[in-house]
Amino acid sequence: MSVMNKQPEKELFEEVALLKNIDPSFIEKDWFVTQVIAVLADLNADGSQSLLPLRRTPPACSD
Repeated sequence: MSVMNKQPEKELFEEVALLKNIDPSFIEKDWFVTQVIAVLADLNADGSQSLLPLRRTPPACSD
């Protein structure tokens, strides 16, 4: 997966927003958030350290 897909034209955000009856800025924001999530998923998929720890392992008991 590429790091970032080419950003769509503003007209596409506006067209989708019109269909969903919401502000185009929400559609554009969601596109950017999706790109960031894809980058983070790639970081985890190749075995590198996660930027956002999703699960913490409890420390081992030393009894």
